[in-house]
Amino acid sequence: MIFLDFEGFMDKNPSLVGYQIEGQFKQIILDKNFLQISNETETEFQEFEEFCEWIILKSNELDEPITAWSSNEFNVFKDFQEDINYCNLLQEAKKKIKQNKTLSKAHKAMPQYWVGQKKNKSGKVRQSNNPFLKKRWDLITVLKLLNYPGLNTGYGKGKVTARLSAIQGGLNARGSYKKLTPVQKGKWTKLLRHNFIDVDGMVYIADKLDISSK
Repeated sequence: MIFLDFEGFMDKNPSLVGYQIEGQFKQIILDKNFLQISNETETEFQEFEEFCEWIILKSNELDEPITAWSSNEFNVFKDFQEDINYCNLLQEAKKKIKQNKTLSKAHKAMPQYWVGQKKNKSGKVRQSNNPFLKKRWDLITVLKLLNYPGLNTGYGKGKVTARLSAIQGGLNARGSYKKLTPVQKGKWTKLLRHNFIDVDGMVYIADKLDISSK
């Protein structure tokens, strides 16, 4: 399986990708707005379209699915090839967790499971209310459920865009990654770490729940 996660702004091509093939993890900058970072660090740059075509070709050569959390990445790749060999790990993890009584019970006891749920007059939670506000199937929730050891306070949903904006603003103002403030450089480091956890976390989930392409 090829594990992959994009980071970027809403409604724009991704700015960064992290992926793991045959146990080897790599990150690539895909947005020219961050090209200066590639010029001054070890993180490579590749054109977005070129990367997508390459990773699809690699998936076909290895006969291994591109594996990501949810269908977001699939929607990106289908613009390049209609019949993508793709694994929605969220769907596969859902099946495994629901089939496992112990995990399913522990999952429903998590605070994240009930986010967005409203109570009726008797004080009981309406389990069918507003699924778009629930966090029960967020990647971070499932990682916590399965006791993934790599989580820390620097990881969190909703922080990626703010970090990218701060880094881009610094690059525009200073013209160099080396001239960014320690805080701005720290945001880039945290972004890379967040992306690594997204990918490594999926590998962990697939292993824990015995999910494979074979």
